[in-house]
Amino acid sequence: MMPIPLNSTEIRWFFPHSPPEAIQTWFGSLGAVENRPPRTDIYLPGLGLDLGIKLREGRLEIKRLTADHGSRKFAGGVEGNVRAWTKSSFELTPDQDPPADWIAVEKSRRILYFDSGPGGEITPAAPGTIPQAGGGVELTLVTSAEGRRWWTFGIEVVGPETDQADILSALADQLFSPPVPLSLPVSASQDYPSWLAGLSSPPA
Repeated sequence: MMPIPLNSTEIRWFFPHSPPEAIQTWFGSLGAVENRPPRTDIYLPGLGLDLGIKLREGRLEIKRLTADHGSRKFAGGVEGNVRAWTKSSFELTPDQDPPADWIAVEKSRRILYFDSGPGGEITPAAPGTIPQAGGGVELTLVTSAEGRRWWTFGIEVVGPETDQADILSALADQLFSPPVPLSLPVSASQDYPSWLAGLSSPPA
């Protein structure tokens, strides 16, 4: 049986080094945060900015850009690039190893989920559940194979495709009121394919 693709709409920012203490404190105040165990995702570089392929915990994941909604402004002066993706996952045999030119990235994630109600109301999801319509909010420390560190803050929403942009706007405006203790500008807003393109580019 072919896997059913997951459609989502996302916004994300990347910054060098580790997340500042003020950001960690703010994120912890948002709700019931889940601290996920570290994992290593292995990416295939050089695919362009509209396609991502990675190995994750015994699965091959293919993520394809389906719509670029451009830059959006939210509460608190936050601005970022909103894009829609579709993702398919395929199980691999346990002894399959990635080629040497793939990029290994370790991720330590903190995440929490919100439900979107019939009237568009955003409420915290029950602990341990992933909403059918709503969003995941993530603060992640990202470490490359060379030991370089970044942190990324992202929002991914799911639900009926025609509603996802509205769910993202409602969730983001709720999260960013009052303002985040650090600027989230559009210049830092990119997704993993864009970030990986810079990571794998040779120095000038």
